[in-house]
Amino acid sequence: MLVLMVVFSVVHAIDFIVYGQKLQSALACVGFGLMAYGAWRNPWNQAVAAGAGVRNRTAQVLSTIGIVLVLVSFVLRYVA
Repeated sequence: MLVLMVVFSVVHAIDFIVYGQKLQSALACVGFGLMAYGAWRNPWNQAVAAGAGVRNRTAQVLSTIGIVLVLVSFVLRYVA
């Protein structure tokens, strides 16, 4: 999952730089990057296996912000 988020972030960065600097590409790039960081710092399987809650609160907050940014980029892409 982490690798896919990094790949999506790079693809959207290339889309932003090469194919016209659209806001939705920039938001998706940053959003997927933040989700990748959150997945790297707070892996879901380790938290579930340990029976503990969130280990890194900052990673969870940044992942949530990343999810919101990606959703906003999807809305901008398909509404506008």
